[in-house]
Amino acid sequence: MEENTSADDETPDIERDVDAVNKAEETVSAIGTSGTTQNIQPEKMEVHHHPNVERRGVKEYLLEGLMIFLAVTLGFFAENLRENIKDSKAVRQSMKSLRDDLKSDVTMYDSSIAINLTNCRMIDTLISLLTEKRETGKIYLLARRLTIGAGIFTPSSKTFEQLKSTGYLRLIENQNILDSINTYYQLMKFFDYWTGLQRQRINDVIEGNDKVFDGKVFFSIYKGFEKSGGSSLEAPAGNPSLLTNDPVMINSVIIRYQYFYGVLKIVNRKAVEASDEASRLVVILQKEYSLE
Repeated sequence: MEENTSADDETPDIERDVDAVNKAEETVSAIGTSGTTQNIQPEKMEVHHHPNVERRGVKEYLLEGLMIFLAVTLGFFAENLRENIKDSKAVRQSMKSLRDDLKSDVTMYDSSIAINLTNCRMIDTLISLLTEKRETGKIYLLARRLTIGAGIFTPSSKTFEQLKSTGYLRLIENQNILDSINTYYQLMKFFDYWTGLQRQRINDVIEGNDKVFDGKVFFSIYKGFEKSGGSSLEAPAGNPSLLTNDPVMINSVIIRYQYFYGVLKIVNRKAVEASDEASRLVVILQKEYSLE
């Protein structure tokens, strides 16, 4: 009894399920017939279109590369040209300054050589008079003059040192000019030593004079030099005597003057050589760099 009641209760549920299945079949059949329903819409897909890109040929790439290469190359050459112009101006200005130094050196050489030649003649006369012990007034005058003026050689190497420190010497393209410049300034090293020795010889003469010459007479000669405005030296009146006639003392003074004489002769020979070289270099620089 209980089992039959249960079967009857389940009948309405089965019928409902059958109805649901029938409706589903009708829906499927409708879709199959029309291909669409009012409620079902196909999904729209977004489509991306790529732009048309023109393909470039090999020649165009080569031309573009060539243009870039030319632009870089021209820029490089332009920069080098600017640097060369700048360097050329700097070198020309340096050569003008060097030329002026050389001209000043030549003037200095000529003046100092003349002074030293005069001093050599005075030493020659002084030694002769001391040996013979005559004309003592003239001996005093010559001894005093020789300690007042001396031709010391002081060539200028300022511009040359600047050329070395700035590196402009390497920009001188004419090798002959570069060699001439180096040759001239090698000569300057000679004067560094010998002009120092020249000063020492003058000091030796001064130290030796007090053994033979009366200081009061020397002072009177210098006072006369001051009164003339430094234009001339005059021999003392009469023939003032020497402090001694000792041949050993006189010989000591003569030896000092002789050493002084020898140094003057040596530096003068080098000064003549340096003056000639400087004059030649002035002409070369003026021609090469069109200097005024």
